[in-house]
Amino acid sequence: MFKRREKQKLSENIRNFVWPKIGWGRWMQYYSHRVGRLSDSPYRLAVGLACGVAVSFTPFFGFHVVLAIIVSFIIRGNLFAAAIGTIAGNPLTFSLILPLTYNVGAAFSGVEDTRHFSELIDAHKLITHPFEALEPVFYTLITGGVIVGVLVGWLCYYVFLRLIVAYRKKRATRLDRHKKRFDEKTRLKSEISDDQRDKNHD
Repeated sequence: MFKRREKQKLSENIRNFVWPKIGWGRWMQYYSHRVGRLSDSPYRLAVGLACGVAVSFTPFFGFHVVLAIIVSFIIRGNLFAAAIGTIAGNPLTFSLILPLTYNVGAAFSGVEDTRHFSELIDAHKLITHPFEALEPVFYTLITGGVIVGVLVGWLCYYVFLRLIVAYRKKRATRLDRHKKRFDEKTRLKSEISDDQRDKNHD
């Protein structure tokens, strides 16, 4: 009854993932409101988001959400926020994340191959069979992904924590202002009704 009448094609799903119909700005705004309104502490929400971002730097495509939830559960972060945080890893950012994590991993692993990342993999196969395409550099990507992910995740935790606290303060102020307006309108209506009642008695 509540299912889609027409199933979306795979190409449409991929296009919506790369570029949402409502645009990245409104899409990010929507999820920022969703996170800010979750009934959890700012600490747990920031930890969850940071876990999602950190895991996105690893080459485990298709498992980022699961890994983020596991890591977030271990360090007591919000699981839903962790899933949202994995949005940091998407087709637009992977083009930057993969070369970055490879270079960092190669530096720490002592890889002697000086070729650029794009020369080491088949770009077409990366889209159709990502694990097969990344197999020659997979362990290097894991090393770099963990190092970069931890550093970026740690930084994101402090950024998200400040943003969530600021968002909740702003929202609390706005709700308090609306409440005062509502109370004032209720008081005025009550006074008007009392005056009318007194006139009717007279």
